Amino acid sequence: MVHQHFMLVPTLTVAENIVLGQHKMWAVLSDMDQVAKRIRELGAELAFEVDPNALVENLSVASSSA
Repeated sequence: MVHQHFMLVPTLTVAENIVLGQHKMWAVLSDMDQVAKRIRELGAELAFEVDPNALVENLSVASSSA
């Protein structure tokens, strides 16, 4: 068993959590539509459906740790 500490903010969306880890976070926050589009594209490439606008607190453990 691998124990993990989830480093996600449950009250933020998937996209906001991804942006939170970016070096230039404030510049990226101004174009969240573009961020959401890119997340969907990457999800499609990896055959993993991702809703960038979903709140992390509403995701299952499997969804939020994948």
